[in-house]
Amino acid sequence: MGEQPEINILLEEIRDSIKEYLDGDLPLPDARKRFASILSEYRSAHKKFFREDSDDYIRGLLYQHNVNNFAKCTAVFTIDKNNIKPLLHYGEKLLVQQISEKIKSMAEALPGRKTEKIHLRDEDGIPLYLYAYKLPSEQHTMIFSSITSSSYSNPDYFSFLCEFISKIIEIKNSENQCISFNFSSNLSQDIIDYIKENNDESGIVACIYLLKDLKKILNTIDISTMNKTSNYFTDTLRTQFPGESRIIMITHSMYLALCGKGAYENNIQKLNRITFVVGGLIIPFEMNYYSIDSAVYVYELIEEIYRLKQEFFSDLHAE
Repeated sequence: MGEQPEINILLEEIRDSIKEYLDGDLPLPDARKRFASILSEYRSAHKKFFREDSDDYIRGLLYQHNVNNFAKCTAVFTIDKNNIKPLLHYGEKLLVQQISEKIKSMAEALPGRKTEKIHLRDEDGIPLYLYAYKLPSEQHTMIFSSITSSSYSNPDYFSFLCEFISKIIEIKNSENQCISFNFSSNLSQDIIDYIKENNDESGIVACIYLLKDLKKILNTIDISTMNKTSNYFTDTLRTQFPGESRIIMITHSMYLALCGKGAYENNIQKLNRITFVVGGLIIPFEMNYYSIDSAVYVYELIEEIYRLKQEFFSDLHAE
């Protein structure tokens, strides 16, 4: 499939998804899943068709927004210490300068993650409006903007586009910078580092091991013995998983194994025979398997880890 047809198909998926969501035909949970899937498709298309420093794809989204949401110009700005800088835009260049001046004067007053509709002026008796959407960040604040004079322009469409492009920019930056997707925990950073270091084209596998009958054992041993037991679980997983894998202890009863999908599938029979024995007792466990096709799925994995952790320890305390 050539470059243009594949990109057009992806843009149509984005347009159709937005329309279904706004029409109420796509529930929020399904919209989130489709959102993640489209981002994954974007990663594949970006690797195939664009240079590492190319922003053509994002400009294509801005163009599509102009066409489908009746906009004269759509632009992305960054603001750092009151300095505003155009990052990307599509539309009339004169309007970009006008937008820049307007945004600089109102940046502090803009609410976060909400589209503001501001009347700019009238042209031949027709009102001209500015959409502005601020995404605060520790590194720099991004402000998305669009100018329209059409009553058919939809601010919800614009808001969806802003969130979508912001995730693409985060992914693009993470290829060259140490970005942890705003997760403060070392766990998320470890996962992202592993994804960056292991370029398995088939993706990454994450296996979460929950050791179920440790409560009685852990209640009867001291800290030193507990640490030795944890080292045993970690070492067992490290021995069974392929060499390029990474094993992370989340708690004494919960462990995460990261592995290239290809290496995992080549060793699946061996991995299915993993057993843990402590004090002569076989420790039963539950293993949850996840496929990470791109860094964006780290969001879902972290949420799942904490959900499982909460459920698991709630069950333990209930016993």
